[in-house]
Amino acid sequence: GGDFDLPNHPVVGVSWCEAVAYCMWLTNRLKHVVRLPTEAEWEKAARGIDERRYPWGADITPDHANYGDTGIRRTSPVGVFPKGESPYGLSDAAGNVWEWTSTGYAKYPYTASDGRENPESDDTRTLRGGSWYFNNDGMRCACRFGFYPWIRDSRVGFRVVFPGC
Repeated sequence: GGDFDLPNHPVVGVSWCEAVAYCMWLTNRLKHVVRLPTEAEWEKAARGIDERRYPWGADITPDHANYGDTGIRRTSPVGVFPKGESPYGLSDAAGNVWEWTSTGYAKYPYTASDGRENPESDDTRTLRGGSWYFNNDGMRCACRFGFYPWIRDSRVGFRVVFPGC
């Protein structure tokens, strides 16, 4: 109920472990691999290839995303900020909810071979995208946050990728 059961809103209050379990369940159901994005995949989908500050460009207004200055103070339906789409058409890459990635939280720049992509690790995991609760700095494509994989929070959700599609 409440924030956990709103039509067309992101799923929130899900730990990283539960998000991974959901991906495994959906993989078995669809007979196609479904997983969390790596941190690098998330950033490219949000930023594109031109190193923009936010998914849509250089500046932010409440017309771009659900974040602290928007004043909604909870999640919003997915896709209600079309001015905030990324170059790849990704909705809500900034704002609404922080999103789990498969990646362990480690120093940037990203190096996949350094062990941060080990799914068996108990390391903190990387969140990307900011949330309805944070200010504009949290919306930057470069903003990242580490969170323990077993923690649930009403400002944290996830999206999935279908590699090879």
